[in-house]
Amino acid sequence: MTAEKPVTHKKERTKKPSPENQQKRKINDETDSPKSKAVGGHKKLKQAATDKKLLDYYWALASDDPKERLEAAIGLLKGLNESDSEADWKYAFDRLLKGLSSSRGSARLGFSMALSEVLNCRQDFIDVWLYLDSVAEYFNIPSNANGHEERGLNFGTLFALRTLAQSPLLFKSSTTIREFERFIDLSLELAQRKIWLRESVFFALCDLIKKLTHDKFENLGYSIKNAIELTLKKVQDAGVTLTSEGVALYLSLDEGQRNEFSITGGWKNNDPLLTSNLVSLAKALKEVPVNNEQNEDASDRAKLKGNWKPTLHFVWELLIQELNGIKKNNEATKSKDKKSNKIKKDNVIPQRVGIDEFWKVVVDESLFANSASSERKYWGFEVFILFLQLAAPQNVKDLFSPNFVRCLTNQLSQQDRLLNKEAKKVVSSLQDAVAKRPEITIDIVECLLEKIPNFDVITKTKTLSNLILAVPSDQISRLVDVFVSIFEDPKKSEEKATELRRQWALDNLLSLVKTRRSEPGSSVWIEQIINVLVKFGFFKGLGPAVSPTTVENCHTRLNSVLSLTVGSNRDDNRSWAFYVLNSILSLEEAKNELVHDFEGDLLKAKNKSIKTLEKIRKKRSSSTHADTSQLEAFELLFSLVLIQVYSTDSEAATVLDELQMCYNNIIGKSCHQEDDGEEVDATQVLSEILLSFLSRRSALLRRLSETVWSTFTSQITKESLQLLYDVLESSESAQGQGELFDEDDDNMEIDEEDEDDEENEADDEEDDENDDDDDDEISDEEEEDDDDDAVKEADRQAHEALAKALGINEEGEASQSIDEDDDDDESMDDEQMMALDEQLAGIFRERQKVLNAHKTPTQKKQASLEAKQNMVQFKSRVLDLLEIYIKAQSSSPLLLTTIPSLLTVIRITRDVSLGDKAHQLLKNKLCKVKTLPKLADGDVENALEILSSVHAQARRSTNKAHSLACNQASVFLSKTLLNHDKDLAEKISSVYASSLTDWIKVSHSKISPALFFDFVNYIASTKNNKK
Repeated sequence: MTAEKPVTHKKERTKKPSPENQQKRKINDETDSPKSKAVGGHKKLKQAATDKKLLDYYWALASDDPKERLEAAIGLLKGLNESDSEADWKYAFDRLLKGLSSSRGSARLGFSMALSEVLNCRQDFIDVWLYLDSVAEYFNIPSNANGHEERGLNFGTLFALRTLAQSPLLFKSSTTIREFERFIDLSLELAQRKIWLRESVFFALCDLIKKLTHDKFENLGYSIKNAIELTLKKVQDAGVTLTSEGVALYLSLDEGQRNEFSITGGWKNNDPLLTSNLVSLAKALKEVPVNNEQNEDASDRAKLKGNWKPTLHFVWELLIQELNGIKKNNEATKSKDKKSNKIKKDNVIPQRVGIDEFWKVVVDESLFANSASSERKYWGFEVFILFLQLAAPQNVKDLFSPNFVRCLTNQLSQQDRLLNKEAKKVVSSLQDAVAKRPEITIDIVECLLEKIPNFDVITKTKTLSNLILAVPSDQISRLVDVFVSIFEDPKKSEEKATELRRQWALDNLLSLVKTRRSEPGSSVWIEQIINVLVKFGFFKGLGPAVSPTTVENCHTRLNSVLSLTVGSNRDDNRSWAFYVLNSILSLEEAKNELVHDFEGDLLKAKNKSIKTLEKIRKKRSSSTHADTSQLEAFELLFSLVLIQVYSTDSEAATVLDELQMCYNNIIGKSCHQEDDGEEVDATQVLSEILLSFLSRRSALLRRLSETVWSTFTSQITKESLQLLYDVLESSESAQGQGELFDEDDDNMEIDEEDEDDEENEADDEEDDENDDDDDDEISDEEEEDDDDDAVKEADRQAHEALAKALGINEEGEASQSIDEDDDDDESMDDEQMMALDEQLAGIFRERQKVLNAHKTPTQKKQASLEAKQNMVQFKSRVLDLLEIYIKAQSSSPLLLTTIPSLLTVIRITRDVSLGDKAHQLLKNKLCKVKTLPKLADGDVENALEILSSVHAQARRSTNKAHSLACNQASVFLSKTLLNHDKDLAEKISSVYASSLTDWIKVSHSKISPALFFDFVNYIASTKNNKK
């Protein structure tokens, strides 16, 4: 009876028979064969017709739906057990065995599953020899078979042999060694018949060997050792031992069992993973001849696989499982050898390769070699993905070998690379692996950072960045150590490359603080980062020499770290700023050399501030009641200012005395008076200090100002707030900047009017461009020449003045003069030094005046633009302070004083974002406070004046936002006044009446009608609520 094959006639494919006819034809096909007639003839036909449902199961076994196949197999076995007919069992065995050659749907999967269950149920009635006879008969390939038929019969043989290996027939007490040998012969004959079937055949053999070695059998009809040895000899005779399949077969045996068999001509000591077998193993896994003689033997060459396939051989999974435990075994062997110390040279225990050595020889230097083909490298990537999933955590670092990393980087760098998609698959596997096994993340990151730190830049991916974010919290300290090691030893010969590498390391350390500082245990590694920045930013000789640029980068990154942590405290109740300063002081006390030394008044101010800081720490540590938020704020202030002083910030040095005075007045309760006898407002001085911090482009100083300001909001006075109002009401120009910071008028020649004049002049010049282009060019050249002469003259005069002040010979003999006057310099007192400093400052100021006066039009416009940007940023930061104050002091009557300044900003600013920010602050924060300001009797007149000023601004409104803000502020003020005293309604109404009169009389009045509607609506809503 021939094997079951799908119908291939064209007519039958185009017209499918009805289910009734199809079922009848199936019955006829099954009963017309000689085999079926021998079983029962017409009786079988009648039984098959009555068991129509049972026959349907055979058809369903070929379904592509796994669930349907499983239900069909269950139904078939249930029906066979219920009928318990020998004829049914015989028919099922023949039908299922023959169906293994069918290519219809998933017939082979469904039929092999059902056949396996039939063999399990009928193991007492079927022997191995009969089964193998049926396989040989049913799947015999006739000489006239076409390629499709031959392929089907080969697959039928394969599935039949695999089903037998998984059934209990081979492990019965009645099974003999001859039957086992015949099974091996048929398997190897199939493997030799078609090379592309060899892997599948050996997969079944490996499962059989594992079952023999690991399962326990009672009354087995043959010796397991003899069966395994027979198998190994047969494989050796077939010449397949030194192949991937041969490796898999030997790895299926336990390590201790491999030496029990005497197989010659194959793997030494029957263990492919011995060091002596490593070269041969690499060739075998690469699918090339192991011995040179094989190249001359045509039969051996035929054993090599002719067609490459992308799927990975199953032997690699066996290899990683075996390699995971070898390193520990080797270490145990070495320790045992050291203890005994009596091993003779001729009895040396064969050494097995670890995963590091295996990966280097078998994968890195073979599959990823420079001469390797793209197909081999594809295999290498697949092996990496597999090993990454299964390798023990301690073995992951061995996978990132040089050739692999190089190949991965090259394939990712360009989209048109042949293996670009496969390389992206590797990157994706890295992400999946760290998600499933977070403990290996740090090892992967370390390997990439050590080999190619700029991996993301070269590959145009975010692989390394994403992996860094995935590092578990408890392993970030190791990551910090990696970046620090790169910083200390960039391994670059060129100075520029060294600087870039160190800057890159600092940037990554800062990125860690930005993204991971809120995680548990972050204090430990943040301290590591700070210690490195302090060591290289402030001291010499504590590590490799670094350039001034690197020192400056350390200062910048340290300020950034502090700006990110300035609002949070450590576990020991100390601020991070104090920790940084304490680290600096500790290294300084250890007699380490500072990058910049202190001397004179600056040294005294620094020491005094440090003593004050020690007092603050002592008070805070004395008891929880003494530890106030103001003490914490002053600790933060002193610490950060001193850090800036150590960073040679000249502006920070001038703040120390003022800060000392504020501390004495607020904490020490001592009154400080000026020379004229007036008492100094400490909060006003503190506000000036904070404003000076805000005027600088420093995120750290901005965060510091906001933190300290929030602490002292309850003590802020009207005069202190006026300092903020002065900033908001100043002009957004160079002139406004000069007035605000008391700069010389000569330095501030460009204001808004100048800009308008220049624009008008430019328009006039464009109108007359065709008439006097030549004259303009000549005048511009003459003006530039005059400017150059003036600048040169200013430089000459400054040079002469400096030479005279310092006593230096104008001919350039400065060094000689200085050497001769060393004694005089040493004898100069502080007053003389201060006078000299003032004289030098005056010389440089005069020179700067000349430079400012002779700027080119382009330089003047640029300076004006920079001044405008500085003022806009400054005002924006002042608005942040006001927002903090409004939130903290919502019931304070001083809250009303913020309204005129906010309206002024909205009206005069030319920056849309700044005006919108001021409007939102007034609308959403100030006018919507939960508790209205509580006015005293003395505050009423001031509130009415503010209301009148709001209406006055409404008459001069310049934009819609300003008009809306005036309406909202007017209603808020009216609400506050009426909440204090209802009798104030008359005065409030008079203010509105005056504005209404102006709106009626003035035809082009800027007052919006909504100003009156909003007030009336508020009053109406108040009355309705009372009802």
